Amino acid sequence: MKKICCVIALGSLCSVSAMSATQDPEKKLTKAAIEDAARDLRGVEIALWEHPGVKTDGSSTVIRGDGTVVVSWRPYFPLSPDEKTTIRKYRLALSPDEVRKILRLFAVDEVLAMPKMRAELEGVREEIRFAVSLSIAGAGSFEGEHPNLEWSKLPQSPAARELIQAIRSSVQGLYDRIVKEDEGVLSKDRLTRLIDGGTADLALVLHDIQGPRGGKSLRLRADGSVEGVALVPPGQRQQGLQVCHFKGGVEKTRAAAILKSCVESGALDVKPERRHGIPEESLPALEIRATIDGATYSRSVSMWEGQVRDHPAFGKVRQALLDVAAEQLK
Repeated sequence: MKKICCVIALGSLCSVSAMSATQDPEKKLTKAAIEDAARDLRGVEIALWEHPGVKTDGSSTVIRGDGTVVVSWRPYFPLSPDEKTTIRKYRLALSPDEVRKILRLFAVDEVLAMPKMRAELEGVREEIRFAVSLSIAGAGSFEGEHPNLEWSKLPQSPAARELIQAIRSSVQGLYDRIVKEDEGVLSKDRLTRLIDGGTADLALVLHDIQGPRGGKSLRLRADGSVEGVALVPPGQRQQGLQVCHFKGGVEKTRAAAILKSCVESGALDVKPERRHGIPEESLPALEIRATIDGATYSRSVSMWEGQVRDHPAFGKVRQALLDVAAEQLK
């Protein structure tokens, strides 16, 4: 078992990551070029960043002309030191009509006139803002910045709002569809068979860190391998929460028992009613991921700390994983 610790400052808890920005355009996009690209969607790439000042500190969503969706973000506390950025390609794609709808929302003078950087967004006034970009191979590129949609009091562009909302809505709809399909693929019976087979690429993940108070998160694979991260109080002559990454393993039979408990107890089927937490309340989450015929499927459930006692199946699996983490940290 290996353990690596470092010190963090609480002020860094809100750092997330994004994919790299579109390069400076060689050609300025026109409405005619956008309409031409909408016919076959070749060479089209649309991006939306949610970022707090620079696009290297935010999350991004990229939509390609073939409907491929790739999301990228930096986890607050990655399970492994090497997992600084999480990049996830959606298993399903947006339809051509959905991509065309978004693409044509760029072909508006009000959008194409948006500046690449807005001076009034600099500093603490806008902790989160949006940037949208469009690149069409051989035709040019565009990038514009916009204030936060939900709470900013700065001037906003109705056309840009419609564009940003369309991107978010389309991607959220696709995500919801994937979640529903994954629930069907990863049924209780199928997961049980995969666990009993002993050869499936399965992993159970617990996310259980509440920044100011710390906690533990880990990934337990079906083969018994374990990796995770813990935020623990400072020791003697230390200051600030200590971020400790750990790596090790448990017996394969024990890993299978925990996985099976999660599946057969119905922990993944829990649907907590309370949607909002109270200040500083933790939100533990369980996620099981399985790769089948080259495609990755997942199921997850989360609930606020105050709800855990009402769902003993969830609490039992959570505790089993926390016990594994505690053993690895010794």
